[in-house]
Amino acid sequence: MSSNLLLSETCKFKLEPSGEQRLILERLVATYNDMVRKCLERALELGMASRKKLQESIYKELRAAYADYPFNIPLIRSSIWTGRRSTAI
Repeated sequence: MSSNLLLSETCKFKLEPSGEQRLILERLVATYNDMVRKCLERALELGMASRKKLQESIYKELRAAYADYPFNIPLIRSSIWTGRRSTAI
């Protein structure tokens, strides 16, 4: 299939999670918030304004602490500097 023939479609829907799913999602969001808080604390502590330096200083620490979670530092750092929420789970 040629790349110029690809079609993308967006659908909007609402899910009602079960009690167990809600707990999992709440835990995931709380963990994400904790990761962002640690990134901000590190940036303030070291007076960092560079995304790359922040990632270099904290990536391994966060990766080890949250090995069981979906992980993507670029999404975290992007949300810190731009104020956007990540939609990746």
